[in-house]
Amino acid sequence: MSFLLDTNTCISYLNNYLSPIRRKLEQLSPNQIFVCSVVKAELFYGAIALAHNVTVVTHNTDEFSRVPNLRIEDWEI
Repeated sequence: MSFLLDTNTCISYLNNYLSPIRRKLEQLSPNQIFVCSVVKAELFYGAIALAHNVTVVTHNTDEFSRVPNLRIEDWEI
């Protein structure tokens, strides 16, 4: 089985040595783990929406509200 990691998963892996995500990933073979180009760009370059002056549409407003000057909208409410 293969797994595609999102940005939050990667950040948890990178920032939290004791993360359950880290333990799970260490049980997998590297050829089972994938990161898409959008996630790679977010990790390397940061806030894509700020750079392009666009509004992020997300239901995960708690996470994105931590980014200063980022415009967010939740279309699920």
